[in-house]
Amino acid sequence: MKKQDLLRIIDNELLEELFGFCYTRTKDSYEAEELCSDIVFALIKVACSNGEIENLYPFIWKVARNVYADFSDRRRKHTDMFYIDNGKYFGSGWDGVNAENVCGYSKIRVDNIYTTQVRAHFHCGLNLANDIPIQLALRAIDGLNIGSLTEAEKEYAAMAVSCGYLYREGEMLYTKILVNRLCDSEKLYDISQRLEKGCFEKTARIIADKMAKLIYDCVPDYLLSEWKFANRLASLPVIDSVVEALIEKGMLVPPEDGVGAEGCWMGVEK
Repeated sequence: MKKQDLLRIIDNELLEELFGFCYTRTKDSYEAEELCSDIVFALIKVACSNGEIENLYPFIWKVARNVYADFSDRRRKHTDMFYIDNGKYFGSGWDGVNAENVCGYSKIRVDNIYTTQVRAHFHCGLNLANDIPIQLALRAIDGLNIGSLTEAEKEYAAMAVSCGYLYREGEMLYTKILVNRLCDSEKLYDISQRLEKGCFEKTARIIADKMAKLIYDCVPDYLLSEWKFANRLASLPVIDSVVEALIEKGMLVPPEDGVGAEGCWMGVEK
C-alpha cells in the first residue's frame, strides 16, 4: 500500500493497541499518552511522504519500537530540567527505576521527584540490586528488627535513616517513604485525574485547542519535538514560587539538609 493510505489505518482500535504498547513499557498513564502521541505523530509524518509499505502492521510496530527507543533515550537525558535566570537556579526532575526479584518482591518500581528545595535520592540507571539502603527500605516494609542486621548492614541502615528511607521505633526499623502495591499505582493520581475530567475539562480543552493551533502556527516543524521541554522549563519558576510561598506560610516544610522521605515512593508486587 502507499504511505499516504496509512492515515486510513489510524483508527480507535489501532490507537488502543498503541496505548497498550506504551503503557506496558512506561507503567504510567501520562507518559503512555505522551509516547502514544509521539508514535502517531511519527506515523503521520510517514503518511506525508512518498513510497510504498510492503507489510503494514510489522511496519507500524517497527515505527512504534523506534519511537519508544528515542523516547527512552530522551527521558534519560531530560528527567533533570533546570536553568539559571538572573543568577537564580530553577530546577526539578522525576526519575524512576524498575527492578525484579529483589528482597522477596517479584516487581519493584521506585520513583523520585526532586526540586530546588528537595535533593534527588537517585537518577535513572540506578541498579536496585546494588543499592543497600533501598533494599533495607524494602525489607522494612513490614518492620525489620535491628538485631537481625549485620554490622555492615547497620551502617547502611544509619545512612537510610539519615536520607529518609527508614525511621526507627525502639529496636525496629520501618520504611518511611510511601509504599503502595503496584496494581494500585494509578490511585496516586486520582485527585489530579478527577480535576482533569471534572468541571475544568470543557474549558481546558477549548484553551488547549487554541494553544495547540498557536504552537503549530508559530513553532517551526524541526523544533516541535523539543517544544514540550521548553514549555516545562518555562514553568519551573512558577512551581518554585508556589512551593516557596507555601513554605513561608508554614504549609510545607522542606527536609533538613534538602534530603528526606519527601518526593520518594515505591510500588511493590510479591
